Amino acid sequence: MKLPDETGISAVGPAMLWAAGILAILLGTPPSFGDPSTGSSLPGPSATPAGEGPPSANTFADVGKLGLGFAMAPIAIVTNLPGMIIPGFLDLREWYRNRWGVDGGIGFGFADVSPGPAAFQLAAHAEPMYRLVEQPDFVFFTDMNLLSTLSLQNGSNAGSFLLSYGFGFEKAFVPAPVTISLQWNPLSLDIYSLPGERPLWSYGLLGTPVNFMVGFHYYF
Repeated sequence: MKLPDETGISAVGPAMLWAAGILAILLGTPPSFGDPSTGSSLPGPSATPAGEGPPSANTFADVGKLGLGFAMAPIAIVTNLPGMIIPGFLDLREWYRNRWGVDGGIGFGFADVSPGPAAFQLAAHAEPMYRLVEQPDFVFFTDMNLLSTLSLQNGSNAGSFLLSYGFGFEKAFVPAPVTISLQWNPLSLDIYSLPGERPLWSYGLLGTPVNFMVGFHYYF
């Protein structure tokens, strides 16, 4: 009996590999022939997509999570503007890996408009934030806060608008997903308006020294 020629077998092997490779490419599933750097027949380590690596040791624990919370923001209206607004917000907060974050919410407040009782107001706010200092359980950030209120009491339709800039911090109770935050925005522009009247406004550094917000968030 004549045994198969060894040269024939060695010639068929590469041809079969080429055929399998071409077929796999046509099907959209290129085969894995192992890790060429080690010569192993086992697949090499998979590449990690850019920007999706593991967080660093100093990454805030709640980065990339959605936080649901409640915040209070006593705001002293400045010279020529009436009273104080104390809005409470049900809001959402999220921090991103590029150090940016965003917070926004809706709620209510009261404006002490003399003479007369405090007026009930609807309130809404939104603010971008940027982390300046970051630890696993703590962030120190700067922010720009936009706050707007509208009074529907007694048909007054009085409104206020406040744009403020400042800084704050958020403390996480690791490993619990609960945080407390406090911020102060001393640089502000304030506008108060009544229908049929000229808007009252004021701006400046430390123009509203009570412009702070305290909040609690639960991160999912």
